[in-house]
Amino acid sequence: MRRADTWLPWIREFETEDPVLDPTFLGSHTLDDPPSWLLEAVAGGVEVWLDDDGRLAARLATIGDSVRSGTWQRRTFMGLPYYRRAAS
Repeated sequence: MRRADTWLPWIREFETEDPVLDPTFLGSHTLDDPPSWLLEAVAGGVEVWLDDDGRLAARLATIGDSVRSGTWQRRTFMGLPYYRRAAS
């Protein structure tokens, strides 16, 4: 669950930007076992604006490679996308 004191200041700061920004804070578990929303964002070309050492961008590139190579299969249910790991 998002906490208002964490993300609302970001939204206020960048509310006039286009495209609309949606700051998301990730943990290592999220990157190791990505949820569908992260797979969809990476497949859609999410931009990382702050990553001083490049580790996040590198990890997201790896996730993107796994989506493009078919490790994750995109499906839809009632028009909404979700991903599942391909059978080995």
